[in-house]
Formats: sequence, structure tokens, C-alpha cells
Amino acid sequence: MFFFLKKFIIFAPPLILNDGLITNYWNSQIVITGTSPSALNIISGSINGRVVRTIPANSTESFQFTDINTVLIPDGTQPTTVVSVSAVQGEQPPYVTQGQAINRYYYVWSSNSISGSLWLSYDESELNGISENDLTPYCWTPGATQWRAFGGVLNAADNYVAIGGAPVDNWSKWTLGSLSNPLPIQLANFSAFVSNESDVQLNWGTISETNNYGFYIQQRHSSSNEFVDVSNSFVQGHGTTLEPQDYSWTHTGVPVGIYYYRLKQVDLNGTIHFSDGREVTVLSPTSVGERQTPTAFNLAQNYPNPFNPSTQIQFTVDKAGYTTLTVFDVLGRQAEILFAGTAEPGKLYSANFDASHLTNGTYFYKLANGGQTSLKKMLLLK
Repeated sequence: MFFFLKKFIIFAPPLILNDGLITNYWNSQIVITGTSPSALNIISGSINGRVVRTIPANSTESFQFTDINTVLIPDGTQPTTVVSVSAVQGEQPPYVTQGQAINRYYYVWSSNSISGSLWLSYDESELNGISENDLTPYCWTPGATQWRAFGGVLNAADNYVAIGGAPVDNWSKWTLGSLSNPLPIQLANFSAFVSNESDVQLNWGTISETNNYGFYIQQRHSSSNEFVDVSNSFVQGHGTTLEPQDYSWTHTGVPVGIYYYRLKQVDLNGTIHFSDGREVTVLSPTSVGERQTPTAFNLAQNYPNPFNPSTQIQFTVDKAGYTTLTVFDVLGRQAEILFAGTAEPGKLYSANFDASHLTNGTYFYKLANGGQTSLKKMLLLK
């Protein structure tokens, strides 16, 4: 039995699917109004499209989405959260080549950050030549330029892979790919920081590489929206390798200012991918030998991000006064105070956040000075 839905459909619980396929197009969705796990009960069959559910605060029960084994099991730390899961069946995910991923991928979205176990199901007809024992989960998050591999536990008997500690935050794409024929370049880390007053050092590492010709460094000033290649910045890649690789490059003599750096990765066939940007505030000696930094209220993005277990946060202020830099979890609970005292304009402040005692998930850090505040988000992945 097959159903095709073209409208915004709201189901009062329970919705029980005993068999068949429900296909809802991208401009439609199935919304389950009940918050009980049993509000959607899939015994057999599947939904090819978007399912929206509300996960109660602190729940640790199993919530089905598009079939019996596409499941989210939260760890109980979340507030009440709306979660949307869209299954795209019969298609390879974007930015992969034949044989690198199964013919299915998922869009996952949530109104709040949730940590827990995410199960991704598959049909053996979708394996696309990949051995079941070779399946590994991959995630593509906002602003990313490559698929990132996650550890998972395969249940070949029931055709799903369980991902423990999977970050469900804003939106992301998920698929199951080949471990031995990995998806293109997987960055393990990327950081940029000031060294020797006016130099910017960039460090990055890859988990694996596929047909990687190399990297160019790109930069933009905070007053511009355009990234440009930095002269003579090419760094040779390692072609195809399953071994982790580390890279480093230094941009010397950078003028005072706030900048963003990113990597332009080029495949052997000329395909180009871009990394997320990294923000730095550059220092420079003045004519009298003093150090100078922009006199602006600015909170930089932490680096590295995601991080494990520590990361660095830099900030500047535009007026002297009592200043705090505080870390909170997703429930708004204070996790740590990184800075509390008088901060002065013209100085760059740097704080190290060690999260070795905290659990996986999204955290927020807030800078407050004289009535001004700035809030940014970071992700701890152990």
C-alpha cells in the first residue's frame, strides 16, 4: 500500500503504521501532536519524507520517526524540544561519488540541542555495493564542507546503525557510508591563532583523505564579506589515505584587525571545498614598541570547535569595566566562569576552557561588559 501526501498533515495520536510506504513531498510534513513515544507506532513499513515530533523534557524513552528502526533516544538532559527527521530514500546524499554512501540519507533538525542515541536504518537494497560490516555513519552540519565520520554500532539483523552521543542541534544531514572507501576529506580539527604579535598560525588535521590535491588559505577582514586567497599559501595534500594527517601554515606580517580564515581544499579533479571560517584578532607592534589591538567589543569564536577536551576563547572590550566570560549548558545552568574582573580596551584577552569534567553536547559562552553582551555556541565531542 502506498500513500502520497502533498499537504501539511497533523495527526492526533496514535498514528499506527502496520505496512506500506507513505511518501510526503518536501513542502509537506507529518506532525505528531502527542508527546508520548507511542503517539507514533511503526510496526512495519516506512515514511519517505518528513516527520515532526515533540520530545518531552528529560525523557529517555525511544521515539520512532520514519520507520521502526529510525529512532532517537535522548539522554534526558534536554528541555521540551521539537525534532524533525526527513528520510530521503533511494538517493545518494549530495557531495559523494558512487560507492561511497548508501542510497538513503536523512535531514535532522531540532529546536534545542539534544544528546543521546540516534538510530539510522537502511534497507539492504540501498547498500550500493557497500558491505554491511563496512557501514559507518557520517554527518554534514551547517557551514561544513565535508562529511564527518562518527562511531556507530551496527545491528545487521535489524538493519540499523546506532550512534551514541550523536549531536542533534539545529539541522544536519546524516547518511551511512563506507569506512574503507571514505567520503571526501574529513577534517579532524582546524584552528587559527595569533603568534609572534603579527603572525597568524593555522593548524588543521584530517581523519582521512580522498583524492586530495591540497589546500589554499583564504582570508577576509571583518569589514568585508569576501574571502580571498592568501599569496603563496598552497599546502600539498596526501592524495588518498586512511591515515590521519596534520598540517600547519603561518601567515606572517598581518596588520592589526579582526580577520577570518578558512581552507580551500582542492581535489585532484579540480573540485573545490571550503571549511568553516576561524576568527582571529591580530596584534601588531606600534612605532613606540607597544602592543595594539582593536578597541572593539568583540567575542571570538572558540577554537578548535568542535573540541575535546579544551578550547580557547578570545575577547576584546571597547571600554574599561567589570567583565565576565561565563559558560552555560543548554538548560542555562552555569558550567564555569572563565573570566571575572576588570577588562581594558586595547588588550586581547584569552581564556582556556577545559571541559574534561563535562558531558558531550552544546555549550554557550557569554561575554558581558558595561551593559553589553555577546553570546556564542560551541560543541564538545568526546
